[in-house]
Amino acid sequence: MFEIEVLERDAADIVRKALDDSAKGKRPGKAGGQTPLRKAEHQVPGEDGKPGDAMGIGDGDDNPFDSVIQLKKSEIPTDIRDDVVKLQELNDNSILLASLLTKQDDFGRRIFVRPEETRYFARKVRPFLLKNDRLLKQMDTATSGEGSEWVPRGFSARLFELIQSGMTVGSEFEQVDMPRGSWEYPITSGRPTAYLGSEQAGDEAAKTYAASNPTTGRVTLTAKKIGIRVPFSEELEEDSIVPVLPALRANTAYHLARNLEDAILNGDTASPHMDNDVTAATDRRKAWIGLRAQAVDLGAAVRVSLSTFSAAKLRQLLSVMVEYAIDDPTNNLVLVTGPKAYFRHFSDLANAARTDPRIGGGGLVNVGGKLMFDGIPIKASAVMREDLNTVGVRDSTTQDNSAVLAVHKPSWKLATLRGPRMRTWLSTLYDQQHLIADWRGTLFTPWTTTEQVVAIGVDIDVS
Repeated sequence: MFEIEVLERDAADIVRKALDDSAKGKRPGKAGGQTPLRKAEHQVPGEDGKPGDAMGIGDGDDNPFDSVIQLKKSEIPTDIRDDVVKLQELNDNSILLASLLTKQDDFGRRIFVRPEETRYFARKVRPFLLKNDRLLKQMDTATSGEGSEWVPRGFSARLFELIQSGMTVGSEFEQVDMPRGSWEYPITSGRPTAYLGSEQAGDEAAKTYAASNPTTGRVTLTAKKIGIRVPFSEELEEDSIVPVLPALRANTAYHLARNLEDAILNGDTASPHMDNDVTAATDRRKAWIGLRAQAVDLGAAVRVSLSTFSAAKLRQLLSVMVEYAIDDPTNNLVLVTGPKAYFRHFSDLANAARTDPRIGGGGLVNVGGKLMFDGIPIKASAVMREDLNTVGVRDSTTQDNSAVLAVHKPSWKLATLRGPRMRTWLSTLYDQQHLIADWRGTLFTPWTTTEQVVAIGVDIDVS
């Protein structure tokens, strides 16, 4: 009951403030002759899945400064970029701190701590705003002197960029918004055929072109939740947690990204899982069919032994992708491997070749510390398994091989039902506060499972 009363009171305050601002003619971005910053598309979901703040209270549009907080780094004007990024970090730290300090009283009622009520906000955020005139004018052109009244409502776009950039392979794929948890996505297993046309001799005497009937169908996408939980003592004090807030924010984002990447590369829905050590029902690697599992399922058609590691063998690996290998390979293909294979095999081959691509050289080259093969980028992922057997899965016998995945990026998509978010949960049973970061969606390919949109090079010794 107490929580309901709090929500109702907050909602009433929000409406009252909006009416007061409207009566005073306050319209951020309209007065003062300033050019307002463009509002980003991102909004933070509340507990009910609707746009709202970190605790499900309010709306993403309540905050007059939301357009600044939700700007992506690439959208921020260069002259105030450092100031906006700093403000976004202060915003995220304020919300994260307030969430962690939320407690329950002796009657089990949850006592919310607001970001603007913390000492951190008074000591760090308000001074930063009050001495930054340029940022205040951009944030609220009508009330540029009232920056001290700013109230953080949701995590910034910068936090979500940290998670996105933390994925080596996942960041390469197009992201599709899922309208609901279970969604049918149309697919095609064939291609239209072009026919020679005939000139019409009369009024619709004959069809100009023969019909082309590719096989169509649909794949049912089911959103999966992947998340991490970090427990804290309920006796957590503000002064003790403030010094580690930046590290906590970055570390949580990094590990959520890393675990998403693990599911993308090593996921498999078969029972048993292709890797014999993935047995727990809650293992993230059981969320969907990942890149390696897709290649393993396709079998020998897309599998090439790289026991002899050479440019010729790598080209053989690409060739088994047939038409997908020549579909603008520089932009549409990526080679993914593990750290050991990257440094022991790819780097050695690049050093031996030493062909400058700027003068028409091909093969495997090192350009500014980044490896490329025939113009195709090579990426090393920390979660690419290197304890595999000679066909690219883990068994009980052979565990000293790495693999290389050749991936056609446009053929893979990340469907997102709910973007990354951070929440806290208070457990009175254990006197602990839990920080939870999660994401909900799925990985899929719009092609049928027989299409050679991924290939695997196996038997790469890393013992």
